[in-house]
Amino acid sequence: MLVLFAILGVGYAIFAGQYRRAAVAFSRAGQQEDPPMELLDSAMYDLVRGTNDVDSSIVGHDLLGDVYGNDWFLASVSGASLVTIPQASPNPPLPTEIVVLNYNASSWGSGATRRFDSGHPFFPATNQPPDADYYAGCVVTIFGGIFDQQSARILRFRPWNVGQDGGWGVYNSDDDGDGAVDNLSEAGWPGSDDVRGDQIVLTGLKTDSTDAANALTVTNVNSAFAGARFRINGRPFNGPGYGYQDYDSSGNRVGNLNDAITLNLSTGSLSMPVILTPNYSLNPSAVANGASDESHDVPDYNDMFLAYIFDGVTSSGEIIPSFHRPELINYWFSRIARNTSITDFDKQAVMNRIVLRPMPWRHPYFTGGNLAMTSSVLNPAATTDSIINALVNGPWDVDNDNDGIADSIWLDLGFSARSNSRGNLVKPLFAILCQ
Repeated sequence: MLVLFAILGVGYAIFAGQYRRAAVAFSRAGQQEDPPMELLDSAMYDLVRGTNDVDSSIVGHDLLGDVYGNDWFLASVSGASLVTIPQASPNPPLPTEIVVLNYNASSWGSGATRRFDSGHPFFPATNQPPDADYYAGCVVTIFGGIFDQQSARILRFRPWNVGQDGGWGVYNSDDDGDGAVDNLSEAGWPGSDDVRGDQIVLTGLKTDSTDAANALTVTNVNSAFAGARFRINGRPFNGPGYGYQDYDSSGNRVGNLNDAITLNLSTGSLSMPVILTPNYSLNPSAVANGASDESHDVPDYNDMFLAYIFDGVTSSGEIIPSFHRPELINYWFSRIARNTSITDFDKQAVMNRIVLRPMPWRHPYFTGGNLAMTSSVLNPAATTDSIINALVNGPWDVDNDNDGIADSIWLDLGFSARSNSRGNLVKPLFAILCQ
């Protein structure tokens, strides 16, 4: 009898286990896991080319933006012509085909940014382009036609044709105040008789002269660009940095870093320069002022992506992580801490403008594996001041280079929650290290 009961018990255990596994498998039949490599690829795209997602903490801090800034534009092709240059075996060979593209003037505004809005001397009238040859040497990429996704170099940029009086701008007037009348920098000035040129000259497109369908000729050049658009990258490394005001809305020269936001605290208002508040997810319009393609790169508030790690580092506090600036946090905390009436909520509001990491006062159950960044809900010893102190001195969250010292912080790139391999919803976070 005991043997019979033992057999029944074992049989029940086996059957119940099989039933449980089958039920779990059935429940997961419709689940789809997001492969980690796809998430990493998406994060890399956001880091390199940028994102318009204001839920991403790195908006405005992309790598290509550090090269080209925001003075690009997008336009559609309205006509094309071909110029062939005869040559007698030069070394190196010269380009033999030069393409002239006309674009629609009305489409300028689709790619303009606040850097080139009305009131700026490059573009004193609304939706007008900058000076002639401003984009000479820049990269242009074609979208549509037989040259879809091809890039080339701009030889000439002709936004204007000189007026009937033979001079630029308003006749016999120093429009831009540079001491010269009717010169090129006054092209398109309001009140002038200048006319739109809307033309770029480019070279470097790849054609196949052996393939009649893809060979570029004088007779088929228009059809080759039918329905095409193009985008010109901004001039590289010509930006003044974020928060720079060169001209105000009235066209008056300013030339300072006084572009600022006003934060309303319990103790009054606090003016914070845009350049010193790098969390642009809370102020996305600031990305259009100035540009991040300055002529130098150091791990500062203009180059948030850049980390600093020296040889022989022994602790997190000696490292400046990517997308984290301890000295900037220390500056603001020291400034507001002088006011003895300031509250923890005020301190947190200021830190939210500076820190790109998910913070415990906004996500009290997120630890990130870092006890120093844990909220008082999970760590009774934690205070706002102690958390801010950890933001200045470390330790950081993740050891990206596997040397035993944490060198990176967690970042929320705005990715939505998704399923993991167990069917649980998880929030993707990323730790980025750029040196």
